[in-house]
Amino acid sequence: METDGLANSYDFELNECNLISGNGRKLDVRGILFELNIFEDIYNNVLTGNIMLSDSNNIINKLPLAGYETISISFTKPSHKLTYKKTYRIYKMSDRAKESDTNENYILYFCGEHMFKSEMFSKSYSGKKISDMVNDIAVKRLGAVVKTVEPTAGIYDIIIPYLSPLKAINWLSRRAVSPLSAGSTYLFFENFDGFNFSSLETLVQKGPVRKLHATVKKIGEPLEAPKAKPSLAQEQSDGGENYKFSNSFDILNLMSNGYAGSTLLTINPLTQVIEETVLEANSFFDTTKHLNKVNPHSSTFNGPSISPRSVQLVELSTKDCDKITYGPGPKPNDIEKWFLQRPMFLGGLNMQRLSLTVPGSMEYKAGAVVEFTAPEVSLNDAPVKKSEDVLNSGNYLITAVRHIMKRDSHVCVIELVKDSLKKKPE
Repeated sequence: METDGLANSYDFELNECNLISGNGRKLDVRGILFELNIFEDIYNNVLTGNIMLSDSNNIINKLPLAGYETISISFTKPSHKLTYKKTYRIYKMSDRAKESDTNENYILYFCGEHMFKSEMFSKSYSGKKISDMVNDIAVKRLGAVVKTVEPTAGIYDIIIPYLSPLKAINWLSRRAVSPLSAGSTYLFFENFDGFNFSSLETLVQKGPVRKLHATVKKIGEPLEAPKAKPSLAQEQSDGGENYKFSNSFDILNLMSNGYAGSTLLTINPLTQVIEETVLEANSFFDTTKHLNKVNPHSSTFNGPSISPRSVQLVELSTKDCDKITYGPGPKPNDIEKWFLQRPMFLGGLNMQRLSLTVPGSMEYKAGAVVEFTAPEVSLNDAPVKKSEDVLNSGNYLITAVRHIMKRDSHVCVIELVKDSLKKKPE
């Protein structure tokens, strides 16, 4: 397999890593770099990161470093024929420690320029989709180019209540409803591709970018000497090095957050009519999109059922009265379509969480899907070919990626979640 000069799948080329002062002075810090981290997260609006430097040139005073600098980063994975390049704003320094009379270490934190655009504003939108409002704010207030803008359902009259651009977008995202299902799961986030305004239901329907396999040593099997780093060909076939389930299930937590069943009470202040909206988990699962086919909490598992009325998240809200005051037309809220649906979907999606370490790749992006297969854990006398772990295998959504780059290696730590099962356990 052609490797384009790479010895193994951990290799990468750091083309540029420059600190740039406010007066334009540029300093290449690749020679003193200890570790570079870049973070993608679907629950974070912009990319962030940090860089650990081992400094023997008094950069802090010579550049100087005062929180007004930028850092320009460019790296390439030749095997993927992709180059990433972006300039970030430095906003913080920490862990400054003197190692010797001639050397000190410290960490610089950086984020996308859009985090600094925090000017508050109010604006009225009339007869618009929420997706159009989000795109308008992103372009005109943030100066961002949104790669993906997924259309939302409904036409609304909304006033942005004096918020910063990112807070306004997040405020609108919570109220956005999908035109294709009963879900309300829109997020505004940045990954290596750019900015995205997309629903989780659309993300989970994408095909896997990679098929990852994990191996589990049999109990009592003697330890082996560490193996060499895998080749690029091995990376394609073997996938992850190690994995850890940080959370598998927590039914009590799901119940307390309204996953089993929630009730919303709305009041129309003009007619003084109280309406009740009940949302039940199994019926909601059937009307929304998921990573896999099988509902992990359906009655088909023959376990003790949870009544949707036994645990309730009861909220009180003012019902829209627009149609009474002004007649038929755009409604400014539709709270019964998103207030309960959003936390129920997010609670189910984050029920099972997996952390996986893999050789560095720009294919692993926040919002992408991977297929993960784990074998069953067994004793020494188990067959060599293990059965698939049904509960833990299947499609997972990448919610966060940490790209860890050192002088000689690029590793990704990816956080995966899933809300459903590939197939029903036997």
